[in-house]
Amino acid sequence: MGHTDVRGSLRTARREVAKRRVGPLLVALEQVYELLRSEAPLEPAKRLMADFAQDFALRGAGSTDGLQIAAMQLRKAINALGSPALPRNPESAQTLIHIDELAPLLAREQPRGDANVWAADLLRLAIRARCPNGWTRPGRGAALIELCEKIADSSEVAPPDIREIIREELARAGWGDRLQQTPQLDAEHLKDIVISAITSAGRDRWSTEPLSEVIKQFMEHKYPLKDGKGRVGSKHRQDVDARLAAFLLFTGDLAVRDITRNHVKDYCSALDSLPDRFEIRFQTKNMRAAIEKNGQRKNPYSTIGPVTVDLKWLGPVNRMFDWLFSEQRIENNPVQGIRSIQDAGDAANTKRLPFKPDQISKLFAITSAEPPKTALYWLPLLMLMTGARPNELAQLRTDDLDTTFNGLPHLNLLCLIDDEDEAANADDRPNLDDHRRVKTSAARRMIPIHPMLIKAGFLQFVKARHDKSPKQLFRELHADQHGSWSGAITKRINRIIRIRLEITNPKYSAYSFRHGFIDACKNAGIVEETRMKFVGHQIEGVHGLYGNPHVLQRESELISAIKFDGIDFAKYPVW
Repeated sequence: MGHTDVRGSLRTARREVAKRRVGPLLVALEQVYELLRSEAPLEPAKRLMADFAQDFALRGAGSTDGLQIAAMQLRKAINALGSPALPRNPESAQTLIHIDELAPLLAREQPRGDANVWAADLLRLAIRARCPNGWTRPGRGAALIELCEKIADSSEVAPPDIREIIREELARAGWGDRLQQTPQLDAEHLKDIVISAITSAGRDRWSTEPLSEVIKQFMEHKYPLKDGKGRVGSKHRQDVDARLAAFLLFTGDLAVRDITRNHVKDYCSALDSLPDRFEIRFQTKNMRAAIEKNGQRKNPYSTIGPVTVDLKWLGPVNRMFDWLFSEQRIENNPVQGIRSIQDAGDAANTKRLPFKPDQISKLFAITSAEPPKTALYWLPLLMLMTGARPNELAQLRTDDLDTTFNGLPHLNLLCLIDDEDEAANADDRPNLDDHRRVKTSAARRMIPIHPMLIKAGFLQFVKARHDKSPKQLFRELHADQHGSWSGAITKRINRIIRIRLEITNPKYSAYSFRHGFIDACKNAGIVEETRMKFVGHQIEGVHGLYGNPHVLQRESELISAIKFDGIDFAKYPVW
């Protein structure tokens, strides 16, 4: 049927009705013609059916003796593989397209004679062979044998036009050269066909699109741009795009169905050996080259940590394959369950170091002299006593103070996920009127406010800033082009650390306050799950990645047990 005929047969001018009515028809036709004309076989059945159809075309009707011999040899070949005996009458199974829907299309010309009927049966069998569930490989083989034997039992000679159609379709499918030679139907040849078919069984229905094209589709679907802007921060979108490009460069532009767990494991292994900031240090995007050059250094650069590997590098790849799986374009997600094999604890300690008490004292002597309404005055103290990330604190609003939760004052923080203040899982964020960056499925967490912060006047500062309506707490801070609020203030703090405190070790930075809070929690005997809730780290377990992000009342009360011994708080009135 031509396109005009299809449109005319729908008997409606409504687009949605037309789409619904044409669906089964288009699927049926696409299945048939994709099967016959694709460049690569779509199912094991296709390769076998090609030989049967070729033999049918070469021998006229396909003599009874010849087709009976073919059926017998096929049965012998399958038995030679050690497969169980195949039944002659396989049970019917649920198919992607119901045979009853397809039959009118195949029988529209009302074929007469067994040969034409078997040709229609061959197409029906092609449709059923693409069924992903409910029909085993032996069942498919049995159906082929039964069809072959039915054709063999027919005494009618196939009309010339039927033979010509088969020749034409074989040529379109790329088998035209086979028509010039006598088909080899000996048992060994059929055995090779069956072995090859079983090896590749099932994969032919999955997407053959190259990885590069799928990455483009994923970015357009998950991170659409409108007028050059997306619904997520541009930096997050750029990061995801860069991580997927790195995976493409490492793996090669394979068909997505051909990417296996071994490819992902090799990639993850390389990430575990990847030097930090390798593109800048080695002026290359080639991970293998950077790893090799780093290994040749007398003092190799430190590698990226396991959290960074899992969230920043593997995370986008995992989400892309999850999307492909949900779209039924791949059989499974090859990234599922693959993680960095680095020791998380050791890696974290080599990544950032907590400040020593005397270093904090020197820094507080500088920041406590700032005006008491500024971010530079409050952020170092807040980071030390809450363990929050700079970007979480920089975007605080005056209504983020909750004085009643668990009977104690808490900060209701937007929750980020990694210690580099970069996006890790922003796909499922809720829509917020204040357009602040939500980075995790936990979205928010409650942090109890330390008694020393209360004595320092933090609650009064927030209430004074509020003044009847919610406002940005630190008004001098603004989101940059990437949606980050803390870029400018962390640079100021890091300059103080490098220049005025003369601390040049890169393991010390503004994030060292956060690690100091974690150590203080450990010293106070606070268990890991509670510590993770305080600082917004991942919680593994039966409750999922984050578990319940909100602290219990008994956990909130533990905040007063945290001590900061040996620190001179200078002008901060914490006593």
